[in-house]
Amino acid sequence: MATNVEFVEELYMKFNSGDIPAVTDGMAENIVWSEPAGMPYGGVYIGPQAVVEGVFMRLEEVGDDFHPSIEQIMGLGDTVVVIGHINFKRKGDGVGISVKTVWVHTVVDGRLLSVDTLFDSAEALSLN
Repeated sequence: MATNVEFVEELYMKFNSGDIPAVTDGMAENIVWSEPAGMPYGGVYIGPQAVVEGVFMRLEEVGDDFHPSIEQIMGLGDTVVVIGHINFKRKGDGVGISVKTVWVHTVVDGRLLSVDTLFDSAEALSLN
């Protein structure tokens, strides 16, 4: 069985390869996913379908070719913290953008129970 850190790392790889069904399979039915206020998709989403519709499908409002990159990943019990960047191509001109991001995951029984995404939304939007 994978450690919580390995599990989260694998979900990032699946997201980056476009395998969204595999990502949602890793979510608890009552997952609570939070995105920074100020973003078009900012807010709290409960359940895998709400995350797909409220976050993943709305990323294109900001840019294209979204892919998170991991610089550092740390686990302590049920908590896995990822420090990295959200990378995307800006809408309109396709300029590459990279925003420093911290994700805090709670993993229980091999499923994501919560994800808190933290970054400066004003900085991210000013890049557009």
